[in-house]
Amino acid sequence: MIHSHVLWSVFKRNVLSFFSGMLGYLFIIVFVVAGSFAAFDDSFFINGECTLDLLTQWFPVLLLFIVPAITMSAWSDEKKLGTDELLFTLPGTDFDILIGKYLAVLFTYTVVLSFSFSHAIVLDVIGNPDWGVLLPTYLGYWSAGAALLAIGMFASVLTTSSTVAFVLAAAFCCVPVYIDTFPGVSLLKDWLNFYEPLSIGGHLRDFSLGMVPVFGLAYFAMLTVFFLYLNAVFIARRHWGGSPRGVSYGWQFTVRVASLVVMLIAFGYMTAKASNRLNLTADFTAEKLYTLAETTRVTLQNVPESRPIQIDAYVSQEIPEEYQQIRKNIEGVLRQIERTSGNRVKIRITETPIGSKEADEAAEWGITTNYRTVEQSGRRDSIPMILGAVVRSGFDEVVIPFFDKGTPIEYEFTRSIGTLTREKRKTIGILQTKHSPMGDFSDDQSGRRRVEWRIVDELRKQYIVKSVSAKVPIEGGIDVLIATQPSTLATTEEIRNLTDYIRGGNPVLMIDDSWAQNLPLDDFPGWESGFPLDDVARQKKDAYRALMRTIGIAASPTLVLFDTHNPHLSRQEFAPEIAFLTDDQLSDKEEPCINRESLISSPFREVVVMFSGVFTRDPAANLDFVPLLRSRQQTTGVHELDELYRTNDEDVFGLINSFSIYDKDKNLTLTREELSTHPEFQQFLPMFPRIDLNRDNTLSMLELRRTFRRPLVDANRIPAPAVSDSQRESRTKAQNDFIIAAQVKSKRPQGVNVIFMSDIDFIADDVFQAWETQYFDFPIDNILFFLNCVDSLMDNDEYYELRGRYREPRKIEWIERERSKYLEEYQETLRAMRKEQAAELQGANARFFERQEEIRVDNRLDPRTKEALLKKTVQEETARYQREQQRLAREAERVVNDAKNRSTERIRAVQDFTRTWALLLPPIPAILVGLMVIGWRLLAEYRAVSKDRMVKR
Repeated sequence: MIHSHVLWSVFKRNVLSFFSGMLGYLFIIVFVVAGSFAAFDDSFFINGECTLDLLTQWFPVLLLFIVPAITMSAWSDEKKLGTDELLFTLPGTDFDILIGKYLAVLFTYTVVLSFSFSHAIVLDVIGNPDWGVLLPTYLGYWSAGAALLAIGMFASVLTTSSTVAFVLAAAFCCVPVYIDTFPGVSLLKDWLNFYEPLSIGGHLRDFSLGMVPVFGLAYFAMLTVFFLYLNAVFIARRHWGGSPRGVSYGWQFTVRVASLVVMLIAFGYMTAKASNRLNLTADFTAEKLYTLAETTRVTLQNVPESRPIQIDAYVSQEIPEEYQQIRKNIEGVLRQIERTSGNRVKIRITETPIGSKEADEAAEWGITTNYRTVEQSGRRDSIPMILGAVVRSGFDEVVIPFFDKGTPIEYEFTRSIGTLTREKRKTIGILQTKHSPMGDFSDDQSGRRRVEWRIVDELRKQYIVKSVSAKVPIEGGIDVLIATQPSTLATTEEIRNLTDYIRGGNPVLMIDDSWAQNLPLDDFPGWESGFPLDDVARQKKDAYRALMRTIGIAASPTLVLFDTHNPHLSRQEFAPEIAFLTDDQLSDKEEPCINRESLISSPFREVVVMFSGVFTRDPAANLDFVPLLRSRQQTTGVHELDELYRTNDEDVFGLINSFSIYDKDKNLTLTREELSTHPEFQQFLPMFPRIDLNRDNTLSMLELRRTFRRPLVDANRIPAPAVSDSQRESRTKAQNDFIIAAQVKSKRPQGVNVIFMSDIDFIADDVFQAWETQYFDFPIDNILFFLNCVDSLMDNDEYYELRGRYREPRKIEWIERERSKYLEEYQETLRAMRKEQAAELQGANARFFERQEEIRVDNRLDPRTKEALLKKTVQEETARYQREQQRLAREAERVVNDAKNRSTERIRAVQDFTRTWALLLPPIPAILVGLMVIGWRLLAEYRAVSKDRMVKR
């Protein structure tokens, strides 16, 4: 029976003793300030996430300071002052006094922790934190402290010195804080098939993820119960001496303690296993990231108990802050999988230092060291990391080489498990074209095999992938056919075989891009080649048009999409032909770029298309047409493909002038024999075998200019656009609506079933890498969208939800707003500078051609003199033009660097200001409360003094 009045008296006495002096408030202030420095260090602003992950990392260490400070006088001062005997004369039991003291130190710790809650309030002021993560995090902090308080009280009961009690408490608390790092503990856990953490920090990681695991709460409760019992044993020793058999009590209580240890270990083990089997973990995250999706649960249930799955995750010991969240998500998802699967899936997470034997073991599975450039301490460094896993069952395995920023973790594990549990994988065929991702097209001129695209490896994680030829009729045995650039098929027969395959009701994912088409385009605007097509070319073109009519697509093979709106203020240097399709709509009247009503596209945030072609629905086709990706209307337009090339006029005119031939109306004709024998043409000879000749075996001036044209996009700089801003503006006023990807199906069963896309770069290796690394923190979902398209044609919708599960970034909005303002100023400076430089370069180019024209129309000069002057003019003006370009490039670099430096300095000033207030604000409440209490005490003392005893002046 608990005597509440005794418990209350002990509780009140101990609480008042801590808060009655200034020392208690000093402890609080130091604790809160230390927490501020841990939570808001430089890494906090580098990551830009409103979380308490950094505080969680250091919190066990902070507990080693604050817990001994609270508990050091709990028993030691009583014994030192001799009040312990008086205390035990109260009309209550030892248990009443013990619980009263424990509740007192727990209340004190709760008050101390509540002052540190100001860290969460600071996060809410400067950003948009997930309170579903913050509240479980603080529950973990409180539970961990409650367990260690019992340990601290046990240290206090052993001595009469508060200082010794402080040191002993810190030493005893180090055991549960660092136990997972003790030698032999990992081997013991492997032997017991027990993979739950034993350390305080290990359990805090679960709480900091936004989860409340039952075993975590049970672990803290067991620590508390065990050390409170030790407290009870030691305060009861005063009774042992009065018994004739007092010596025997020591052995008796030793056996009791040992029995309690065994019981708690057994209880903890059973609780951990039951928690895993019954999934006794609450997920409070806003996105429910650690609540396994229904697809994952069904997949785990389908794992046969006779063939269990083994997942070995290899994780580097030292992970940069940018990748800490990925590591946390891997551990969180794996724990949930193990808890849900019972004995069907066994998990092993291995700390893998670079160059260790664990790293060698990972390398045997194909999990190698990856280098990622991250920002640390104000510098960008290339850091080696191992973050991979192998999922295996029997002799079959699926390897996940690296979990990068764009990798959906639950999806990767679920797909791997599902792949291993299926008796037979479905088959994807990839059509052999000039741009096949399989890399199986052999260039007739080079004879080299092309490199396989990375998307093929991604498909192999789920399907059997094989190459398919259209030289013969395409047969069955393929569940989905992927046809990239069918316009580059070599013969008419191959195009017709593909058309027949589609008409047979077979599902096909087709990608055909304006940039890579290899069709004769004589009758398309802007591409007049100046000669009629022969019968073979005409038949190929007719066959391709028939293919387009079959799938209900009206394509525009000479048009390239551009979008003048870039939603990423921090990266405005991209050419408008690189379009970011997001929900960032400029008008409520516009259709969204990503179709939110289709299961294929609805889960995704953003995709990027680069120099994409466009198409519309064929009005004559009687097919269901569902746009999946479309352009914005107010900022979108199209170019003729030829406009996007810059002609290297120096090379062209140098070649022309060497023949003394020039015709302003582009009627120049040169035979191949003339070109191949001319000494100045030898360096350009490799370019010409890929150019179609006229029927009289000559090259037109247009074809000659195309030979020397340069792409608009330059890897090292952004040249003046071939298409002017005014042209773009005039082309966007029409509010065009262009389709980039669409699903086309027949209204009848076994009819056309095609998904058509108009951008081959959509799945290129560069985009694949951008998706993996989330390039510049862009949420690019191209690869996941493509996989959804494949699964849709497979009639497999189980992974749609998993591919679209994201953790919403919790940004520091205060800083982001300031960053956006400064970036807008920076981009405005950049645009003005580029416009001015483009005008200067156009003027230099105009003077160049005016000088040439003056020489050509000067009738006083004979042909030989004209040729010499023209050649000299080309050389002089070219050199002058190049010097002007170099000068402007240097000036542009200086202006850009100055603007960028000013923007960076302003952003850094905002970060410093934010950090200063994040450090100063949290201790203010504790300081104010402490001053109020001290003032109240002084005032009370003043009032208690008799007026007769006051000094009279």
